[in-house]
Amino acid sequence: MRAGMVLGIFISCYVTGKIVLTYAYPFIIALFLAFLLHPVVSFIQTRLKLPRPLATILAMTIFIVSSLALIMTIIAEITQGMFFFGGQNALILRVRSRPFQ
Repeated sequence: MRAGMVLGIFISCYVTGKIVLTYAYPFIIALFLAFLLHPVVSFIQTRLKLPRPLATILAMTIFIVSSLALIMTIIAEITQGMFFFGGQNALILRVRSRPFQ
């Protein structure tokens, strides 16, 4: 009886959490970005004497541009590594495919 109740509560929490997270993840990401960018916005607002909306736009632009630059760098490194190792494997296969002389 008790195990059934615990199992029922666990399953209902799992299903409820799955449904809630399906719709709540954009808000969770926005909350994370707000916590991440708040010190930057405050710094820009006080040091550069910009209005808060302009400081927010500037901080978000810097964040988006730097994130895209990081993603593009990672993709370029992965692609370069694939070509490098692909060439190495082709060379190894060519050497191994030669008949013994």
